[in-house]
Amino acid sequence: MLYLCIPARNEEATIGPLLWKIRKVMAEFGRDYQVLVLDDASSDATAETLERYRRVIPLTVIREESPVGHGRALEGL
Repeated sequence: MLYLCIPARNEEATIGPLLWKIRKVMAEFGRDYQVLVLDDASSDATAETLERYRRVIPLTVIREESPVGHGRALEGL
């Protein structure tokens, strides 16, 4: 099992294309994988974008209610 950990804050425009590329690459590898995203209190539509991808890839979303910062987000993942 391969785990991919992604911290995200206000990544509405970029998280979708990134997850789609991950899906495509991992399909070619044929390995089991899990994507973990820590949504660091995004104020845009990052959460809604992530919700759409939960249906098509193995995705776990951790949501912070107040910003923790990049370093703490990585530690949390």
